Amino acid sequence: MSKLLKLFVVASTLAFVLMLFTVVSFAAQGGTCKVATEVLKLREEPSTSAKVLAKLTEGTQLTILDSKGIWYKVDYKGTIGWVSGEYVSISKEDTLQEGTVTTEVLNVRKEPSTESDKVTKLYKGDTVKLLDYSGSWYKIKTPEGETGWVCDDYIKVGSSSSEKVSVAKVTTEALNIRSGPDTTYDKIAKVYEDEKVIVLKNSGDWSNIETQDGTVGWVASEYISSKRETISRGAFSNLGSSLGQRVVRLAKKYLGYDYVWGAESPKSGFDCSGFVYYVLNHCGIEVKRTSAAELAKKGDYVKRSKLKPGDLVFFSRGSSYIDHVGIYIGDDQFIHAANPSKGVVITDLSEDYYSNSYETARRLL
Repeated sequence: MSKLLKLFVVASTLAFVLMLFTVVSFAAQGGTCKVATEVLKLREEPSTSAKVLAKLTEGTQLTILDSKGIWYKVDYKGTIGWVSGEYVSISKEDTLQEGTVTTEVLNVRKEPSTESDKVTKLYKGDTVKLLDYSGSWYKIKTPEGETGWVCDDYIKVGSSSSEKVSVAKVTTEALNIRSGPDTTYDKIAKVYEDEKVIVLKNSGDWSNIETQDGTVGWVASEYISSKRETISRGAFSNLGSSLGQRVVRLAKKYLGYDYVWGAESPKSGFDCSGFVYYVLNHCGIEVKRTSAAELAKKGDYVKRSKLKPGDLVFFSRGSSYIDHVGIYIGDDQFIHAANPSKGVVITDLSEDYYSNSYETARRLL
């Protein structure tokens, strides 16, 4: 082989490796990738000699947590492992710049104007893809795939998605988050079994944590896993919640929307079962458009004392049969399309009217 050809081969190899390093580094900020070969082995460590955890088929989507050389650290349905960057593809969209919502509630509009129709709502800490810019408006894509325009005053460009964070898993059914590191401090929220949280610091037997919705507080360290995963904050925003929490997160986006009998979308409004139908299907839980009474026959029965976010709660409001349904969100509350005067609201289960008409709960997740 001539010297010139050898130099060409070496240069090509180095360029290929450099390209893989660059792509992996860029994509590892909480992006996704797809398996681009017939069968790809998910390994315990970034090495071809490491233990095989699973065999992934072509087209399987993975969440990228980190990178090392030409290897991706990925999440596959809760299993964390490594795959070679040579055998996965990254869509163009995963290289788009990101932004983070900095205000409590942000309206997403159809056009770049405050006079334009609302498409949906975003909440503080939500991460979005930045698609375009016009005047003082960003065109964005939400985590649920909806596109629209938001005012640039409320978007922090670049976000903190590359920041490395330590993530633990909740190991008890329900865990109180408190305002300080002791049981004497006020409860401010709850997290549930298998939810993932960022561990910010520790103080004695307590851990200061951050949930996916941005709540920061203290929990007893014994009820979160001692084994931690170090991932990017961007990856945590994709990974950090259970399916039930994603259901709740999406449902809350439609607070205040109109109640319309027989309707099942943000554009036309919702009735109670139409609201549940829309939210569940948009979170990948397939249910047919049906009545509350029929929905009450699906899934598994859940005791009221064992409710978790995402469970469905059913009522018989002044009738002998089930005629109303909502989604449990935690802290003894549920979200539902209540009636024409209230629309989509959050209500306490302990409220007399609903406590007296409560019938059952089902888990479809």
